[in-house]
Amino acid sequence: MNLCFLPNDGRKYIIIKLTIIKGLVEYFKSCLFVYHDIPTFATFAANEEGNLEYLTYIEDHLKHELPLYPIFFFDRFIYRAYYGFFGYGRCIECNLLFKDKNLWCKYCHSKRFQDNFSKWDSGDETINDIIRKTQLNAEKTCQVIEWIPYDDFENIEHFARGGFSRVYRANWIHGQILSRNYRDHDYIRNKNMLVALKELNNSSNINDNFLNELRLNIQFNNNPYTLKVLGISRNPSTKNYIIVTNYMKKGSLLNMLSRKKITNWLEKLYLIQKISEGIKLIHDAGFLHCDIHSGNIFYENVSEIYISDFGISIPAYKVTSDTKINGVLAYTAPEIVNGDGTRTIKSDIYSLGILYWEIITQKMAFASERNDELFLSFEICKGLRPKFEERTPEHLKKLIESCWDANPQKRPTIEYINFVIGSMIFYLMNTREDLAEEFRLKSQAEEENEVNDQSQYSKVQEEENEINQSKDSLLTSKLSFKEALFSTYRNSYDEYTLESQLSKYNSEEWSNNSNDSCMIDINELEKY
Repeated sequence: MNLCFLPNDGRKYIIIKLTIIKGLVEYFKSCLFVYHDIPTFATFAANEEGNLEYLTYIEDHLKHELPLYPIFFFDRFIYRAYYGFFGYGRCIECNLLFKDKNLWCKYCHSKRFQDNFSKWDSGDETINDIIRKTQLNAEKTCQVIEWIPYDDFENIEHFARGGFSRVYRANWIHGQILSRNYRDHDYIRNKNMLVALKELNNSSNINDNFLNELRLNIQFNNNPYTLKVLGISRNPSTKNYIIVTNYMKKGSLLNMLSRKKITNWLEKLYLIQKISEGIKLIHDAGFLHCDIHSGNIFYENVSEIYISDFGISIPAYKVTSDTKINGVLAYTAPEIVNGDGTRTIKSDIYSLGILYWEIITQKMAFASERNDELFLSFEICKGLRPKFEERTPEHLKKLIESCWDANPQKRPTIEYINFVIGSMIFYLMNTREDLAEEFRLKSQAEEENEVNDQSQYSKVQEEENEINQSKDSLLTSKLSFKEALFSTYRNSYDEYTLESQLSKYNSEEWSNNSNDSCMIDINELEKY
């Protein structure tokens, strides 16, 4: 961020943010003892560039290595509180209020985009119309998509293939629009950025499947848990259209699970929570994903999870009894496999249950049965489910089993899943240190008895090469960290107990979603 283009309000925000974060870093540095050698603010120059350098170090470096949750919690709090009160300033051209921190003026930008409509053409009027509408209606930079000429990409390399597409990585020379340079009256762009090019097979003639995926991806650009669409392009050789998205260096969750052994239960729960939150936002928008599996979820770190591939997603109100089996069979609900039911939100919940099992075991569901889909179909309908390992905590096991219940009506809602997982995390980290210790011991036992169960993943991922290995876990189960981290806030949560919060879900309002199979048993929690 270059402060010379920020209004005075932006400068004030940076100063306030810098002051508070500086104090928090110094405080937690003393609490965390020797976790990391955190540089003090004095190591940076005491000027505007030094301030930005310090903030950049904290935000872009430490957040991937040090679990300083309070720092980033306060960062978000300061951001919302300050700008909620003072606003973002005004556009120097039209004097209208900015909508976000990137100083985006909808009126000025839409006029600029409209003046450039005649300078590009996708070759299809429907696509032209979609791009133009997003540009005219964009209120934030993340809502803008562009027509990108194919010759604006360089270093194009194929790295993956899906059922309906081929995926390439490339450098986008001009790059994504970040903000407006009011000095030069031009855009500030992320030049030469690495992007993914998803070339859809047989899309030279526009069809409903392509338009459906394009519209859904654009609609979910505001969802913080979905892969962002940056633009549309076209391969001049095949004439196929291309959806351009951010490139995820770490690859899919499937790839991560095959390469990195997660022995920390807290990280597993947090990963499940982030995925559940992303699916909830999709359901809240009135859509079903219909193809949830670990290959369609991208993992940068435990705080950055992105859901992708909306090619077969459908509006919840359009499901019919003849909805076909799409996606990966192992994740498909039995009512869809046997053709007796329709795709509903509960079908996505079933897929989530299989995904949760893969996260906690780091094994592929039905690995030995996948080669015989007919046999697997019969077995799923007869009640075959993945087997839990003995070390799986009973309350987590019950929740996952409820997700893949053969009766869709007995599966929990996504809201209930989020609540239960969130309660487990909070209860683990804050109110029960003996529970945290038990989880820590289980993690140690897993690490000591670790066996190589990853070969089955490697076979599936032969085409996903050259993907960087995941960084070390962001989370740690060391009690010394928990004591330092939460002692500050413990008094604020004295009235919060798992029993009191669960009582909210025992009411008649939640009776349909809180059946015996998925409710947390407090006695079981005492065991773990």
